[in-house]
Amino acid sequence: EQQASQALSRVAKPLLPLLDDFQRARSGRSADQVLDPLQRKFLNVLESELKVTRMATSAGDPFDPRLHEAVAVAPGDMPADTILQELEAGFVDARGEVLRPAK
Repeated sequence: EQQASQALSRVAKPLLPLLDDFQRARSGRSADQVLDPLQRKFLNVLESELKVTRMATSAGDPFDPRLHEAVAVAPGDMPADTILQELEAGFVDARGEVLRPAK
């Protein structure tokens, strides 16, 4: 029980400054002034504390059903099974396990 509590504290503690940033965003600052640093901080917490990294997926990459989830199919000049656009980033854990496929 104590180990579980300590693990939760290790996860929660670096997330608390993100709540502060949300509060600052609500106080009237421009969205760019708050949201860009907030996103960077959040990704940093994912990477440094939780060892979760964003998958590198770009338009033109081959579609891999183990890593990607198709949202739509569109005709075009690109070869079949080619990613046209990433709508949501995919994430993997430290072991390379897909936590969420890219869409």
